[in-house]
Amino acid sequence: MLLELDPDLVMVVHQNSMPYSSDITKIRGVAAFYCADSGKLLANTVSDELCKALGRGEYEPRWLTLMMCRNHRFVSALVETGFMTSVEEYERMLTDEGIETTAEGIKNGIMEFYSRAAQY
Repeated sequence: MLLELDPDLVMVVHQNSMPYSSDITKIRGVAAFYCADSGKLLANTVSDELCKALGRGEYEPRWLTLMMCRNHRFVSALVETGFMTSVEEYERMLTDEGIETTAEGIKNGIMEFYSRAAQY
């Protein structure tokens, strides 16, 4: 399907979780992943802007082989917008304000990606 659409970039949005054997009261924040070097800047800018918008901590964006990010024809990244196993983050995900703020952060990150990419 992506090959037919030929997008400029692919941004995959997920919510994270942890097994209940972990201390789920302490695990929260934004995480971003990329599979190709071309997605590193996108993962960084979206993660940074999303953290600013949500006022949350972030895990350093990192390389990971993920199915949705494997196609090297497109700049792609995956962002985890929060942890469903964190009561605080889960409840925020369900509100209109939480959804809008998350979308705004992702949009700002994509716009920052284009701004930085234009410098090259």
